[in-house]
Amino acid sequence: MTQQYFTPEQQQVLDGRFRASEAEWQEILSELRTEINKGSDLNSPDVRILARRRLWSMKSIVQGDSAIYESLVKMYQQEGNIAADWGMSSAEFDYLLKAIFSMALGDITEAIIPRHKIFTPQTREVIRLGEIPIREINLDVLGTEGILLGILKEHNNIAAQTLTEMSVHYEAVYSIIKEWLGIRPPAETEPFPQLPFAPRAKRVIELAIDEAKAGGRSQISPAHLLLGILAEHKECPPPGGVAARLLAEALNVDLQTLEQRLREKI
Repeated sequence: MTQQYFTPEQQQVLDGRFRASEAEWQEILSELRTEINKGSDLNSPDVRILARRRLWSMKSIVQGDSAIYESLVKMYQQEGNIAADWGMSSAEFDYLLKAIFSMALGDITEAIIPRHKIFTPQTREVIRLGEIPIREINLDVLGTEGILLGILKEHNNIAAQTLTEMSVHYEAVYSIIKEWLGIRPPAETEPFPQLPFAPRAKRVIELAIDEAKAGGRSQISPAHLLLGILAEHKECPPPGGVAARLLAEALNVDLQTLEQRLREKI
């Protein structure tokens, strides 16, 4: 089917990218089928994570190539159900699309992050403190850099203590963030009572939930957030989230060592 939508050159590029992501896609598909068989709600964290992972894998396939993107969209628009091309049944394909829609709607509305349910009181304070410097430079979303600042500012948590042991301090991190992101003009609209999370920060929170569950916890601690930052850095395409990139590139922190030390303490 794809030959009529892609040039031979594009097809060759896509074949290589699909092969590179085949193992991951088969793992996603297997887990998706498990969730379907369990009757999992589309809003469950596990299903949202699978939907986001599929979008990330598609991003690695398109890689910002507008021509390939347009051809993929055209193929879907004209062919409709392309489940077979993904090795899926129509029902599985429909479930995945609904999961992606549910996840995207939740992202836009911020409805999928019930802060008082999934964050410990200390973590909620980390988020509150992280918003303050981000508002000072007039950003309108809380990204991984804001989470890192909040962890350091709260300072009574294991993550902050581990970072301090590795010579990472709030003032230095804030200075680098201002240099990298700049101070933007004040917004003309009324600011949100709570800053919405940036897409990478939302993924960090999902990964932090996994970390908490693995440790038998029902809520995310600041240490889980930092582990989420490190995990998101591993799975996402370069350049990655600001927080992990800042630690590694600007402060020369060995992220593997940081993770090992953090895990020893939780």
